[in-house]
Amino acid sequence: MGNRQLKVFRTINLGGNEKWEQSYAKYVKEQLDILRMRKRQYYTENVEQIVTVLVEIMRKLNDK
Repeated sequence: MGNRQLKVFRTINLGGNEKWEQSYAKYVKEQLDILRMRKRQYYTENVEQIVTVLVEIMRKLNDK
């Protein structure tokens, strides 16, 4: 989420609706956590694929 969006949000929220601000901050944090988890999962899957390919290559080299 961009800094500009956060500023707009804070400006709208000058009325002091703290509960709304907290729930919004919580929502943003949850979205970031989801993104991080997806990234980590994607990275792990890539590593697993690379290792599998390397193992196959090693087997083929050893068979010769």
